[in-house]
Amino acid sequence: MDPNNLPFTPAQLAQLQAFLSAVMPASANPASQQPPVVPAIPPAPPAPPHQPPIVPAIPPVPTVPPQPAINPAPPIASLYQSVRAPQGHPSLTPQQSGGFQPFVGASSLSLPLTTSNVNQARMASANATVPRAPTLPVRGRRRGPASAPPGLPLVGVAGEVRRCYVEGTGNVRLTIKVYPTDIQSTQSRFIMFRFRKASFNQWLEQNSLYFELELPATSTIQSIMELTIARMASSSFSYQFPPGLVNANVPGEDFRLRLLRLVSRGQANSRHSGEVHLTPEPLLGPLTVESMMQLKSKFVGADSICIEKSPNRFVIHLAACSPSFIENGRKHHCLADRFAHRFPSDQQLLHPQDDPDTSGGEDNEEVSGETPNVQVSVPEQNAGAGGTSAMQPADPQVQPPLQPIPRAEPSLSSLQFSFLPDSLQWDTPWEHPRPILSTPLIDRGDLPVAAYADASRNSPNARLEIRGRNASECAEVYDQKLAEAALANDYTNMLATDRDFTILHESGRTLSLGEGVEREIIYLVFQKYLAQGALYFAPRLDDRCSPQISYSSIPSSRIPQNRLLMLKKLGAICALMMVVGQCPLPMDPSVFQFIVHDCNLRSLHPAFLAEWHPEMRQKLGHWLTLGPQDDISMFQHLFVSYLGTSVALYRDRDASGHQALGPLLLYQSLFGPDPPTHPSGKPSSKGLLCDAHRLILHHRQLIREFEGGSETFFSLLWSNAVHWDTLGPLVRYPEPSLRVAEALTVAGIPMSFGELFSEFLEGTGIPCPNRFAEVKASFSDLVDLSGVDHPDFRSRVFVWATTGHPFLDPELDSICVHVRSSSSRTGMLTPTQHALMHDQGKFAFGTCGRRMHIPEDHLVRMMEATYPPPDSVTGEPASFKDAFAYWAFTELINSIGEHSAI
Repeated sequence: MDPNNLPFTPAQLAQLQAFLSAVMPASANPASQQPPVVPAIPPAPPAPPHQPPIVPAIPPVPTVPPQPAINPAPPIASLYQSVRAPQGHPSLTPQQSGGFQPFVGASSLSLPLTTSNVNQARMASANATVPRAPTLPVRGRRRGPASAPPGLPLVGVAGEVRRCYVEGTGNVRLTIKVYPTDIQSTQSRFIMFRFRKASFNQWLEQNSLYFELELPATSTIQSIMELTIARMASSSFSYQFPPGLVNANVPGEDFRLRLLRLVSRGQANSRHSGEVHLTPEPLLGPLTVESMMQLKSKFVGADSICIEKSPNRFVIHLAACSPSFIENGRKHHCLADRFAHRFPSDQQLLHPQDDPDTSGGEDNEEVSGETPNVQVSVPEQNAGAGGTSAMQPADPQVQPPLQPIPRAEPSLSSLQFSFLPDSLQWDTPWEHPRPILSTPLIDRGDLPVAAYADASRNSPNARLEIRGRNASECAEVYDQKLAEAALANDYTNMLATDRDFTILHESGRTLSLGEGVEREIIYLVFQKYLAQGALYFAPRLDDRCSPQISYSSIPSSRIPQNRLLMLKKLGAICALMMVVGQCPLPMDPSVFQFIVHDCNLRSLHPAFLAEWHPEMRQKLGHWLTLGPQDDISMFQHLFVSYLGTSVALYRDRDASGHQALGPLLLYQSLFGPDPPTHPSGKPSSKGLLCDAHRLILHHRQLIREFEGGSETFFSLLWSNAVHWDTLGPLVRYPEPSLRVAEALTVAGIPMSFGELFSEFLEGTGIPCPNRFAEVKASFSDLVDLSGVDHPDFRSRVFVWATTGHPFLDPELDSICVHVRSSSSRTGMLTPTQHALMHDQGKFAFGTCGRRMHIPEDHLVRMMEATYPPPDSVTGEPASFKDAFAYWAFTELINSIGEHSAI
């Protein structure tokens, strides 16, 4: 570059030269004494990538001695990326391509210093010449189950919703709360109780309106509503909905239950005392539980208000439209009123123990608008100053504060039935009435003979003949005879001393007869009533029952005659069962004790109640220790359950009223709200006493004259329930032949035949269930197989098959189980019939003699047979014990209601 073309003035150049001569030392080279020449950089294009760059001369630092010139390195052809290059923040990494830097600051120069070919030749030579160890084998390692990586737990509403799921499943924990409403109400807002949540949930549970479920998240709200309706109907209240709430022509129009959603995202309304409200939500399509939990503003709330903790449960609120319910055998429609009175708001606690007046109830859909059998007197309003009523302000401009409406107090005198005593009178002992007949006391074995003799005393020619091809057919004939006796109010023939119960072959030959057939026929008639339990048995205290009373408030002329006839037959068959030593379970013995003693409530004395209803005995004893001024709130459950009212109605009782409530509580807890003279209930009492023209006194007196009194009589009858503990000592197993003992030894069964059969009776369940399911339809439906898992089921069926009824009488002879060979034939069967039953492995029963015969040949063949392993396709039976249990079980079930004679 020409120095003359530099952009400096002559003066500036002179100053620059003077400065350079002052700071740069002299050099031996003459050329160094010349002033420096600054070359000009022409605006030429960059040098090719393989040409060495032109490095300008750098003036030496003043404090550093001059260094010899360094020749430029040869060009590098390829780039090298070091794996050890620092990986830092981009701001700390040079913008130029990484490589070797010969000096500090070289990266800031615009010089392409590349060192990418360093060690390439050495590494290539090493790869070719240096020996390498063999590659290690890859270890076989199974991959475990995939799991979500650890993370922070969900918080807020999303976390609360997630914790409603059952871990490891797709199910959700749900709580269903049902609000009762009136069909005529236009209520569109419901209170979601927060401050009174505990008492609200408790009230719902007591009324079977609170359900806890675990269902899949894909379950629809429609299916949940159907499940809720089914749960309500099957509860102890037997909820029903009025007709017309379901439109069968339009799918989806079902107004029995309505879904409720939150108002204003579940935020409290300050204008309503901080209450959170719910409102009905229409169902325009399928709505699943998962979708509801995603609609947080409607069904979860901003603060997860619809999720209850410990553990988390998603709450679904429903409104039920006018459900009716059964209480104390009467139908009520006042549930919505009770609920509204009990929970008027979420914070105010008005009349905490009060319930509104009950609707009184009804017993049939045809009866409506009935009032309870309680006379209500409304107290007069107190007059204010100047004769103005206290309920009306004297000055229209002055509005007094609202006063609670006085509640109507029932008249205690009207609550007392005429047959009830004024008090329980437990302070004086109960005295049995003296026998009217001059006869000695009788025991249990003499009762049937005495009953039949008394009935036929004035009718020596009375005769009862029952014949059929099996026990079921005989029961039909017996039931028809019983209906004729009930219509004529004359049971003389039913208790005749000349009674013929015979099972005949199709050819007319007698197959079986005697007392065992009679006992089985009587129980089979009673079994028909048990099959329609809700129609004839009303649940009462301690899981016992009394006769079901219907049409409670209408004249007897309007009661269907068939209903009256069936109740009379029920009473008669109960009495006939007790004559032959059977207890009519599930009837309460208190019913019979009460009727036998002329409906005298004092016959239910403390000792009798302590045996059958000890809890009620204790509560009534506590009641007698209290007075009219004492707190009786602890009896709230009794009053609500049996009187259909609240103890708050009796806060102002007097001494006589307090004493009168004791008999009323006792009677209605055992027998319901209807008196024994009810037109629907009295026929049952007459039939129960075998109300023939001359027999009512005698039959009742027989029970009174029982040794130990009527209490002992009923105690012995109700102790006849079959249990293995009491049955085991009564079963005898005569020693079978040596052939059976040897077969047991060869089969590897180290027990006797008696031990084998006892082990079967102590077992539970259905042996070989798959095989039994294939032939179940061919068995009689007289035996209820729903209780097959009960420990006493097999024992009960065994007693039923061998004695004719499922009751145990320890005073009678023991039950004998024989193993008979084909040659040892006894009984009334022909040799051909006996051989046929023996070859087919059929058990033979003698109910009169209380014995059972098992064919020996079939038993030995089962011991000698081979059985498939349990894991095979057939699998049943898997052993001799399984085969024997299945054989005995099916033979016992098949014999009930049919015939097999020895």
